Amino acid sequence: MAASEFRPKDISHACGPHANISGCSAETMMFVQLLLYLFADVRPGSHKTRPISSGFDAFREDFAPLEHKFEHIEKLAGPGAFAATGDNVEGATNDRRQKLNKRRPTAAATAPLAPPAPSSVEVEVDNDDDHEEERGSRTYGQSPAEDEDEEEETAAPASAPDDADTEGEYADEPIAPPKEMEEDMAEIVAEAEHDHDFDHVEDLIDDYFDSTNQVRRVVPPATLHRPDHPNRRFAKRSAAGRPRPAHHFLHGYESLFDETVLTVFDHAAAGAANRPVFVDDASVSSKFDPPPPPPPSPSTVPFAPRRSDRPSKKADEKDNVYDFIIVGAGSAGCVLANRLTEIHDWKVLLLEAGTEEPFFADVPALASLLQQSSIDWGYQTMPEKHSCKARPQGRCSWARGKVMGGSSTINYMIYQRGNQMDYNEWRDMGNEGWGFDDVLKYFIKSEDNEDKEIYEKNPEYHGKGGYQTVEWFPYVDPTTPYLIRAWREKGLEELDLNAEQQIGVMHLQSTGRHGERLSTNGAFIRPIRKKRKNLKVLTEAHVTKVLIKQHKSHKLVAYGVEFVYKDKLRTAAARKEVILSAGAINSPKILMLSGIGPQKHLKKLNIEVKKNLRGVGRNLQDHPTTDGIVIALNKTATEKSYQWKVNDAYKYKEFRDGPLSATGPLQCGVFLQTKYEHSLDIPDIQYAFDASSVEAWISDPANMSALSMQPLSYYDAINVRTILLSPESRGFILLNETDPVWGPPLIFPRTFSSGWDLKIIVAGMQIGASIVDTKAMREAGATLVDVPAENCRNHEFGTDKYWACVAVHYTTTIYHPTSTCKMGTHYDDMAVVDARLKVHGVTKLRVVDASIMPKIVRGNTNAPTIMIAEKASDMIKEDWHVDSSKE
Repeated sequence: MAASEFRPKDISHACGPHANISGCSAETMMFVQLLLYLFADVRPGSHKTRPISSGFDAFREDFAPLEHKFEHIEKLAGPGAFAATGDNVEGATNDRRQKLNKRRPTAAATAPLAPPAPSSVEVEVDNDDDHEEERGSRTYGQSPAEDEDEEEETAAPASAPDDADTEGEYADEPIAPPKEMEEDMAEIVAEAEHDHDFDHVEDLIDDYFDSTNQVRRVVPPATLHRPDHPNRRFAKRSAAGRPRPAHHFLHGYESLFDETVLTVFDHAAAGAANRPVFVDDASVSSKFDPPPPPPPSPSTVPFAPRRSDRPSKKADEKDNVYDFIIVGAGSAGCVLANRLTEIHDWKVLLLEAGTEEPFFADVPALASLLQQSSIDWGYQTMPEKHSCKARPQGRCSWARGKVMGGSSTINYMIYQRGNQMDYNEWRDMGNEGWGFDDVLKYFIKSEDNEDKEIYEKNPEYHGKGGYQTVEWFPYVDPTTPYLIRAWREKGLEELDLNAEQQIGVMHLQSTGRHGERLSTNGAFIRPIRKKRKNLKVLTEAHVTKVLIKQHKSHKLVAYGVEFVYKDKLRTAAARKEVILSAGAINSPKILMLSGIGPQKHLKKLNIEVKKNLRGVGRNLQDHPTTDGIVIALNKTATEKSYQWKVNDAYKYKEFRDGPLSATGPLQCGVFLQTKYEHSLDIPDIQYAFDASSVEAWISDPANMSALSMQPLSYYDAINVRTILLSPESRGFILLNETDPVWGPPLIFPRTFSSGWDLKIIVAGMQIGASIVDTKAMREAGATLVDVPAENCRNHEFGTDKYWACVAVHYTTTIYHPTSTCKMGTHYDDMAVVDARLKVHGVTKLRVVDASIMPKIVRGNTNAPTIMIAEKASDMIKEDWHVDSSKE
């Protein structure tokens, strides 16, 4: 990662207003700051690239002053939060300050100004080969010219608007700064260029504004990044005429750092009448702008996309006819895009509502930071009487990836396929070709198993050479061996859970490569994105509906999609098929917006009914779990000291090893049967183990599911999650009646609405709590925290009634929603797609993702979703008479 892609102080904004939810405490911020330092190889307080050549001691020395400076996160952004990086640099900075003190604008220079034509302070920018193909002339006041539709230049109005109909337009147009002020700003930048140092440009500008009593203001990230915000579009140029690549920072601003460009805006409401405002990041709302509406999700943390993921070509909006259009670049969509573009004559458009994958997602231990961020849809369930009763507003959070790679970019990387009987049950429901013997080859096709022991022991179940690397985490969490021994004491066999049998315990494998996350974007798209000319990827493209027409034969035919891209409503046509891979929440949503779904619901929202399919959005299934079983640790509690955090960060930087290269005790996977399951090899309970803290459970049990997922290497307890694998309860999804298109869908999971589900999970919780009685856990100094949960104190701790109370109050999810576009025959009135994944009653339209599962698998859902896409790719090739075996 290039140092110019972030500024160390920007991480102070990374948690937004949800710091107490997403775990971004001051301690967490300190650790994240360490990682930013490691990724970019820069000193704190500096924006200049500096290889870590002086070894660990210098690294430790750099960050020693930060140990006690994180009581308030905002201190990170303040001047002087970090020490200067050299006497010569500081000397140059003082010289500039002295020069500027002699040249400050007079009162007349800061008087109200009439808005002339757009202008900008021009500066030089270093060449960047990674952006060579993106370059072209840009100027403030002009939109980015990435396609012909965006190239028109907007003229500045002669005066502020007089009527409400034009409110907000005036703020988009910059006005020229006073001459002396402009010269001063140019002098700051010119001297920085001459000295090849931009470390203190912003400090000088801050001093200048303070001395002239000017007002500076930055744009809130949730405001700037809303696609409909009037001040979102802007452009820039350098003095040499070369375009300047826009940098996306962690805190959400679009900026022109390293060399700061300033623009003046009239903003009378900024504190003094008609006083100009200097903005050095992007654009700012004027007094005429109404407050922007809140974002559609709680996301407030835009993350920086990795440079290699950025499109290498300009978007060609006029060439909008493709053979296939894939909606959603998630666990399934990325696989489909890869496999379909193997046919060089097929032109494929991949549309993703989210952004490029951030570099931060590579670090396995930081997965929790990605939830409740800008790459998470931020969905929440509707309040229900059987679950989530103690959660805020009675709603559980359902994190879903809004990013290239989808939820494979924000999950906990566990590779688990489910039970063989799951797929045989699909087949027995009338879905020919979906038995385990049929789908096994597609699991193998995608897999590249790096663990020799696993592969050689069960070669008939594993693959080598596929796109998706599967391996053990490089680092073994210290609690994991104790957990595995404990479950072996309980009678479980240690085995490969992705082979013949599933009931047992295993040191789980992950979808990672050499200590880093490998999402489906990283595995299937990144290697081919710039090589295959027949693949086009658009990010931040929100599909609003599938375009459907009625053929002369009275058949309904899908012929394209409607989507919002760069603030404009656009369409793209598909010669062959439209494929929805938007996930179990958004695929049914898009179908309903397109007029395919329950007739009564669509009519209520005045949506024209194209096809009445009752099952769209129904049959929702998930793997519910719960907080409440907290086991305190003694001997395996990890070190909390600052020195150990530095050690961990340095080890990850240099070797991609250590606690940051893994997901803590989640490495231990357990599947077993309760007394309610009598089959030979079908589990009904799974266990996952979160790093946690005793304090988190005692102080705030309602937020335990968020607080326990700390992105740090320290923990003194584990949260034993009992997961219900095959729930009887069925939920449903409806469109948002207030705003069907942009509003979040209404999610009714109906968790534990079946009393049978509650009985099974209570039995599982009793077994999970009992592992503290094993010899292995006693050796680890483990004790069960028997402080009753706040809402269940009227029940005796440890009884069935107590655990049932905990389950319905402290419910959470393991993030596996499925089955909302059920696969089934036309005799099944709840089926949405057939065994070829074609939507019933609509030609040239398929759904390919986890939503097609007729019944949720007994295990994690990412690997099965990849398998579904692999199988679908072959079916599509077969249906269009292409021999996939020759590709």
